[in-house]
Amino acid sequence: MSANLARGPLTDLLVETLQAGLDGPPVGDGEVPLEPHGWQGQVNAPGSEFIPYLALMPLTAGAPSGSLGDSASEWQLPYQIQAFGVARNQCEWMADKARGLLAALRGTKLSLGPDRYSIQQVRTTSIGGITRLDVTDPPYFGQADGVSVWLTKG
Repeated sequence: MSANLARGPLTDLLVETLQAGLDGPPVGDGEVPLEPHGWQGQVNAPGSEFIPYLALMPLTAGAPSGSLGDSASEWQLPYQIQAFGVARNQCEWMADKARGLLAALRGTKLSLGPDRYSIQQVRTTSIGGITRLDVTDPPYFGQADGVSVWLTKG
């Protein structure tokens, strides 16, 4: 009966899943990606380009639940997926794809500290509105979605 859940391996799995499944756009782990992202070169200059990107942010989780004998046997761990693209449809495509990739992790088993857990589901809790970012001309677009990873011990 351990309440000491190690969240890091789960976050690592989510980042790796997004990196492999998107096949191109870089994914940041709690920050903007370290790889080249956003506008490359002077905006609007010949040869400049925008590299779309994602960032996965772990959010604050509430208390675990479970039986009286093991009150930490179930967790709901929230994350935010931030997607950025040069066009609204590119931004939404990446966010849609990211949510689908994470939802496909259902049934995955992993060790999170001293205990083994199974991902019961990855539920979309919110689909963010599109934000037009006018700090550059032309602008780019962002969207922040919420997902919750539901875990059960065993």
